[in-house]
Amino acid sequence: MARVISLINLKGGVAKTTTTVALAESLASQFEKRVLVIDLDPQTNATTMLIGEKRWEELNEKGARGMPRRGSLVRL
Repeated sequence: MARVISLINLKGGVAKTTTTVALAESLASQFEKRVLVIDLDPQTNATTMLIGEKRWEELNEKGARGMPRRGSLVRL
């Protein structure tokens, strides 16, 4: 059964991104769980941390050109 864990706070700078990425990596490695991180922050820092800046730039470029999002899912 899937579980949902949300980290939400309207204030910036309270370690939401750091906590989210660390928790996702911990669950994935220690408990061998599949984890989906949904980064709704316009700064996309969690996405950049998980896939790397180079891959983020590639995906951002495709989106800016209006290319289909189908190839945007990244398996970690």
